Amino acid sequence: MMSWLGITAYTFQIYFDFSGYSDMAIGLGLMFGFHFEENFNYPYMASSISEFWHRWHISLSTWFRDYVYIPMGRNRINHSRWLLNIFTVWLLTGICHGANWTFILWGLFYFVLLVFERETGIKPGHFITMFCVMIAWVIFRSDSITSGISYIASLFGLNGNNFCDSGFIIYIKSSWLVIFASLLGISPVMKNIFSRHKFMESLWLCLMFIISTFEVISSSYNPFIYFNL
Repeated sequence: MMSWLGITAYTFQIYFDFSGYSDMAIGLGLMFGFHFEENFNYPYMASSISEFWHRWHISLSTWFRDYVYIPMGRNRINHSRWLLNIFTVWLLTGICHGANWTFILWGLFYFVLLVFERETGIKPGHFITMFCVMIAWVIFRSDSITSGISYIASLFGLNGNNFCDSGFIIYIKSSWLVIFASLLGISPVMKNIFSRHKFMESLWLCLMFIISTFEVISSSYNPFIYFNL
């Protein structure tokens, strides 16, 4: 279970990291009179892989759609050519994240999932979609394909580690508030509340600012994840 806790924490971290500095860019743009579109639209609420990529890193997926997929003929061509187009888009998506085989595998993993959805018409639902997304994050985060496979095996207790241990309970007890706040943050629950009670949004933002300030002061330098790619 510690392996599941680890990938769950990373799933939260990469979303808050990337969407956070995207929001910072949007806010700074507004200060100088520029309007930038939202880059994330609650992607972890998606019920299919295609919907996930309509919600995650919207600027990147839009760029690949407009400058790679559409010029190559989108889906107005024969089936084999369409498969080549999709393969090219996701190969390039993986490569643009870094010069490592894990990123290429990460991109091609989504190629397989999206083609499966398109060919079968099956929408996997929220929980299966999130399972696939989390497995993809294991590949994305791993230093090598071998370590990624080893970690995925540990998720199912296949590499000799115990599936559940006492450490898992200890971490849950000590971090339950952070986990709860993270679950709120990836969902539109707070946004819906704020839309009806504006004063609560101001109080929430002030509270988050104070907590974040104390966290930054008490922590060492921790750059954005995407800046390390």
